[in-house]
Amino acid sequence: IHEMIVRQISATLINRNGAHKDLIEYKQLFNFVYKDNATILTIGGLIFDKSIKNIIPKMAFNELPFIQEGLESYKIQSPNLTLREIKALDKALPDYINQNNGKLTNKKLQKIPVIPSDIKNYSKVYRYYPNFTESNL
Repeated sequence: IHEMIVRQISATLINRNGAHKDLIEYKQLFNFVYKDNATILTIGGLIFDKSIKNIIPKMAFNELPFIQEGLESYKIQSPNLTLREIKALDKALPDYINQNNGKLTNKKLQKIPVIPSDIKNYSKVYRYYPNFTESNL
């Protein structure tokens, strides 16, 4: 599927550019794979004018841990959490995991009754995790 999407983007840019070969270019920035019940693939990036190509590296996308410019996917590990657990974790994050033993250093996180691996997986994505609100009309 990834290959089909990339080929379609390339074909569209070739048609769009016409005689001006590389006028508009594409740079992939992410390639996420997420599995809940079904596997989900999300690909995205920048479509930009060739004249700003030298500015792209200055945007420092590569400093983000989830940037994947190639075929290899960034696999999002889905933690199994309730809304209440997510809210408790959000209040306690960020945490800095001890590099020597991999344990949580935040005392608030240690008190939340959630499996440590779920906390670690959630801590990698919590800034980008979708928020849901329930309301009655």
